[in-house]
Amino acid sequence: MSKITPRRVLPAHTAYLAALLLVPVTSIAEITGSEEIERTGGKESVQLNKVLVHGQKIDREIQDTISGISVATGDELAKTGALDLSAAFDEMSNVSTVTYGNSNEFAIRGIQSGGIAGTGKGSLASVLIDGLPLAQSSIDESIPLWDVDQVVVAKGPMSTSVGQSSAAGAVFITSKKPEFNHSGAVRAGLGSYNSQVFSAMGNLALTDALALRITADQQKNDGQITNIYLNDDRHDFLDNKSYKASLLFQPHYKFSAQLTVGNDKSEKGSALTCTEVQSTADLTCEKGDFKASQDIKPRFEDERLYSILDINTMLSEQWSFASLTTWSKSDSSYATDLDRSHPSSPNVGKFVDGPIDSSFLPFQQESTYRHFGEELKLTFESEGIVSATGIYVAKERTSADGRNATMVDAATFNPMIPRGSVHIPVTQLARGAHDSTDALAVFNETDFSLSYDMTLTLGVRYNQEKREFKSGSTVIREKDLSAADPVFGLLAGGTNATVDGFLLALSSGADLKKDKTFKEWLPKLGLSWIANDDMTLGYSFSKGYRSGGSDLNLSGGNVYDYDAETLSNHELALRSAWLDDRLVVNANIFYLDLKNQQVTEILSAASFDQQIA
Repeated sequence: MSKITPRRVLPAHTAYLAALLLVPVTSIAEITGSEEIERTGGKESVQLNKVLVHGQKIDREIQDTISGISVATGDELAKTGALDLSAAFDEMSNVSTVTYGNSNEFAIRGIQSGGIAGTGKGSLASVLIDGLPLAQSSIDESIPLWDVDQVVVAKGPMSTSVGQSSAAGAVFITSKKPEFNHSGAVRAGLGSYNSQVFSAMGNLALTDALALRITADQQKNDGQITNIYLNDDRHDFLDNKSYKASLLFQPHYKFSAQLTVGNDKSEKGSALTCTEVQSTADLTCEKGDFKASQDIKPRFEDERLYSILDINTMLSEQWSFASLTTWSKSDSSYATDLDRSHPSSPNVGKFVDGPIDSSFLPFQQESTYRHFGEELKLTFESEGIVSATGIYVAKERTSADGRNATMVDAATFNPMIPRGSVHIPVTQLARGAHDSTDALAVFNETDFSLSYDMTLTLGVRYNQEKREFKSGSTVIREKDLSAADPVFGLLAGGTNATVDGFLLALSSGADLKKDKTFKEWLPKLGLSWIANDDMTLGYSFSKGYRSGGSDLNLSGGNVYDYDAETLSNHELALRSAWLDDRLVVNANIFYLDLKNQQVTEILSAASFDQQIA
C-alpha cells in the first residue's frame, strides 16, 4: 500500500467567492506576516510585525521565543488559501501529516503523535483548540481552519504548558474572539473532484458588554482516488461539518468571560492506494496512479460536541487570574477489511478453498471519548519578571468495542503444511475495553530578566496520572474450515474443532483490569542573550513523557506492565533580522534523547505472542 495525502487548499482553478455581509467590518484578521510597509511622507519604511504567540503558559513574541515554533496567522492562512490543518503544515518546517490505514496522525521533528512505532497508549503530541485537547481519534489532517486567529506548532516537549501527551510537541489552534461590532463574512468555493466549500461568520454586539460570534464551515469532495474493483470514484471522499458559537461577556477591560459551544462531524474514506504488488491482468495498478483495489469501501467517522469556558480577570496591575474549563464528547468509528485488497489480488491470504473472503477479515471499531478539564492560573508581571503558576485537573474516559481479524498460518496447527501457503482467518472481539485517566498537575514557568540583554526561564510541572485499564477479548473463528480436513488428514469437522480449541485457550485469560499511577517531574530551562538589536541567541532544555500502562498477552494469557516513555530535548536558537528588518532568519538546532521507547516486541513464533516493551 502507498499513501497519498492531497494538500487541502483552494486550487487555482477553483471558483472562489469571499464576500462581506452588508455591515461594517473592522477586522477579519490581525495584520501579520514577515514584514509590513508604512508610508510616511511619500517614503516607504519596512517594519517587522510583532506576532504574539499563544498557547503556552506565557505569551511571547516570535523573536523572543527561543524554543522551536512555527506560526501561521489567520491572515497568512487566508492568503495561501489554506482550508485545513494539513495545508497549514505545508508552510511549516519539521511538521507533517501522517495518514495510513485507520490512523490519522501528524509528526513533529519525525516523531509521530501516536508514537514512533505506532504502539502504546496515549499520544506523544497533542492538538489543542482554544485550550481544549482533542481525542486521538479526532486528530485529523482535515481539521478546518475557518475563522482561526493563529496556528502554532510548538516543537519539543511542552513540559510546563501541556505535560502529558506532549513529549514531541503540541499544536495550538486559537480561534477569533467575538468583537463589539456588527460584522460578518462568507466564503464559498467550487473545484475539481466535486470540491465544495461553504463558510460563514456572523458577529453581533448584543450590548456594550455582550458580543456573540457564530461560525459554520462545510467542506466536501469526492477525492482523487478511484477504487477500480468497486468502480467507485469516491474512495477517499471527505465530508466535514463544523459549527460553533461564542458568547463574550466583558463589562470592562479587567474582566472577561467567554463561553464557546460547538459541534464537529467528519466522514471520509481512505487515502490508501494500491501498488504493482496488487496488480492483476484485469485490474492494473501502479504506484502513484490514484487507484485503489479494495473490495470493501472504507469509512471513518468522528463526531464531537464540546464546550469551553474561558474566564480572565485582572486582580491588580501586577496580578491576573484565569480559569479554563473544557468539556468534550467524541464518538468515532471505522470499518474496512484487513487486507485492504480484492480477492483476486496475488498477495491476498489463501485458504485451501481459495482466497479468503473479506467478510472474514473485518477491521472495525467503535469508540467513545469523554473529557472534562479545569485549569486555574495565576500570573504575576512586574519589571524584570513574568511568572505563571497554576493547577490542572482532568478526567478522561475512553471505551471501545472492536472486531479485528488476523490471519494465522496453518503451520501453527499442522507442521506438515508448508509455512505461508495456507492461512486461517480468526477474529478478535474486543468488548468493553475501557481506559480511565485522572490527571493532576501543578506548574510554574517564570521569565527572569537578569540584565537588559539576558533572560532566564525556569519552569517545572509535577504531573500525576492515575490510570485504570479494563478490557475483555475473545478470539473466535467465523469461517467454516471443513474444506481443510482432507488436507490436514483429519476427520470431518476436525479442523474446526482443532482451531476452536486453540482459540478457546487463548480467550480463557483474555480479561484485564488493572490500576496504575504515573508520576513525573518535568523541568524546563531557558537562557536567551540579546547579542545586538537585531540578533538573539538562546539555549533551552525541556523534558516530556508518555505514560506507561498495562496490557494483555493473548498467547500466554498474562497481564504485563510497560514503563513510561520519556524524551529530553536540548536546543540552541538563533533569532535575527537583517537588511534593515526586511529579512528574518530564525533557526534552531536540537538534540533529542528518547528513553524507554514503547515498541511491540514479538516474543515467539506463536500467534498473538507479542507485547509492548
